[in-house]
Amino acid sequence: MPIKRYKAEQIVTLLRQIEVTPQACKEAESDAEPLLISLMDLISKRIRIIGSQQNGPEYLYEILDFVAQGKVKTIVETYPLAEAQKAYQRVVEGKARFRAVLTM
Repeated sequence: MPIKRYKAEQIVTLLRQIEVTPQACKEAESDAEPLLISLMDLISKRIRIIGSQQNGPEYLYEILDFVAQGKVKTIVETYPLAEAQKAYQRVVEGKARFRAVLTM
């Protein structure tokens, strides 16, 4: 069976259509196929794929439930675009808390 190749936009579209349920996760585990992704898409579009081998699926379901309820919030420092150099310097020095985001 040939391996399917997807562009980043196609993967995002596919992921948005997925309904995450315990049954869906079990089905995905049972018929998983290799997925090839363009390295250039990952780098140039700053896409991250994250996985974990720790804990069981019940923890994944619990955190996904928190996310769906809006209980997970991001922590960022925001800077106006005019202060981009200041934001960059804080990141370089390791002083930015989690993320430094430029606003327009």
